[in-house]
Amino acid sequence: MIYVDAIPGAFFGIRSSFLKEIGFLYEGIFLYGEEIILGRQVLEKGYRAGVINYGEYYHNHIHTRFSRSNRKMFWFDRQSLIKYYELFKLLKPREIKKLKLFVFLGTAEYNLISLIYNLIKREDEERHNIELLNYSEFPKFDIKACKTIAVSSAEDYIEYIAHGNYERFNKIGYAVPGHNGPHGHIDTPVRNTAHYLIIYSYLYKKYRENKYKVLCEKFVDYLINMQGQSTSGAIKCMESNKFDHLNGLIGQAWVIEALIYYYEIFNDKRCLQTASKIYHSQKYDRTLHLWRRIELDGADIGIDNAYNHQVWFAACSYKLAKYLNDESIDLKITDFLINGSERDFRIYKNGILRHTVNIKSKTLKKEKIKRYIKICCTPLKRRNPKKFDYKYIERAYHIFDMYGFSILEEKYGDLPLFNSDKYKKAISKAVDIVFYNKDNNVLSKDATFNVYSYSYNSPAFEYPYVAKLHNNYNPQMEELAFKTQIMLMYDSKTGLFKQNNPDFETWNAKTYEIIRAAEYMSDKL
Repeated sequence: MIYVDAIPGAFFGIRSSFLKEIGFLYEGIFLYGEEIILGRQVLEKGYRAGVINYGEYYHNHIHTRFSRSNRKMFWFDRQSLIKYYELFKLLKPREIKKLKLFVFLGTAEYNLISLIYNLIKREDEERHNIELLNYSEFPKFDIKACKTIAVSSAEDYIEYIAHGNYERFNKIGYAVPGHNGPHGHIDTPVRNTAHYLIIYSYLYKKYRENKYKVLCEKFVDYLINMQGQSTSGAIKCMESNKFDHLNGLIGQAWVIEALIYYYEIFNDKRCLQTASKIYHSQKYDRTLHLWRRIELDGADIGIDNAYNHQVWFAACSYKLAKYLNDESIDLKITDFLINGSERDFRIYKNGILRHTVNIKSKTLKKEKIKRYIKICCTPLKRRNPKKFDYKYIERAYHIFDMYGFSILEEKYGDLPLFNSDKYKKAISKAVDIVFYNKDNNVLSKDATFNVYSYSYNSPAFEYPYVAKLHNNYNPQMEELAFKTQIMLMYDSKTGLFKQNNPDFETWNAKTYEIIRAAEYMSDKL
């Protein structure tokens, strides 16, 4: 046996009589430091502690470098060390103050290093996971099933991809997932399945072909099954937990939108019930006039700071008030549009909508810090500073954002927001494709066009609805948007928009947005 001052370890024994003598373990610390305090008490009472230097035991301890729990333990361990020196008066008060300062600085340094490490690690993992996405395991797009490769309009294109994807989707029972466009977060099949549910439901309504109904039934069964797996009632849209598994409020909104659309055609009340569960899983904060994100396990993970997420959640959910005869839904959305928009609907001088809500939030502060650190830590060869710039994102998202507001305007058009000068100015920029192309470097010879514009939020599929709703539709603008889309991304060999496309599967699914414009005009007629 080797005699020591203390025994810090997972396996040791002590006489119960001694514990009674000292009044049991010291309770002024948390988790760490008990052994060194106990060792000091042993010595002061005239006893000895020893280590047996033969035999062995196994301690199955999980270690994760720089995990959140490890950062907490680092702090607790240092606090216990300070308490040890204070308790036994081993240092002078002045020296204790210095020790506390050094512990504080050391902990701050450790947290900063761990933050940098985790950001880089997550980015590398996401990039690696995207590279590993094995689309060969899914059936391939069937060009032979398409009637023609020549696509002359946005509405033609959704029929084209519907034909080419039918057999592959029918075989697996859901749509092939993507990775949230240029954002690069691995999706479950939920999002794309929701978008395609609208596309195939629309085609059934248009042509009354039973095969579309059969596929839609499979999609609905898949979505209902996925929603039933969560504790909170939310549905899992993302495999990645970089932010959440919801894809924010907007991931939940897209599923609600699809289920309501299917219900309106097929009167399947299961869809209404599932949409209701998803809507009510996210909690409305009447103080902030915004919705809070509730994770799959029921954890409240805070306000969704992306303003367009809030807008689209309201836009996709408002019909539930009518179908469920639930006035509370209507009251929340009205409160969001009156009291929330007064604070959060902010535009720049050029009319572009700001991306985030206008509240002081710990989550938002953390995101800003992480964004700056990510810029500094990303290798130069992979760095695109514009992707970390909200203004860069806001320019590309503007028509998409105003598309969401336009949906709400159809229902709540009498509210002050929709008659305000700032709203009208924002709309005027959303229906100006010439301005949009210039603002996103689309036609610039010496710059790459905005990755969040035509290759994710396509004006060719979003402009028509916004313009038609506001009686500002110009066929030449729609033609310009579609021709620009062809110039930037069209692949003449396949008839698909595959060029300069960071997420082909999600981009195709998102083209469902043209349907609202087509139906708006038919309803008018």
